[in-house]
Amino acid sequence: MKNIEVLKPIQPDSRNFRDQFRLFVRNRGLVYAIEKTYCLWVKRFIRFHKYQSPEQLRIDDAAAFLTHLANDRFCSPNWLAGDKFSYVH
Repeated sequence: MKNIEVLKPIQPDSRNFRDQFRLFVRNRGLVYAIEKTYCLWVKRFIRFHKYQSPEQLRIDDAAAFLTHLANDRFCSPNWLAGDKFSYVH
């Protein structure tokens, strides 16, 4: 029997960053599996930058994270090139 996953409801006026991000992903029409994956990458990104506020982070911080993945985590450059969309938009 397969596990059935159900979208967790989110209040549109939530001030929680995770909720805002999930709403952003859902508004783009992406499937739930992608939402979960993106949320995991955002979690890793936030941990990498020692839980700084999103308002404090810049595009250079995204580049530093991607460089870390390429050099220290041995992620494929092709994969990273495709995933930059998440950080820029």
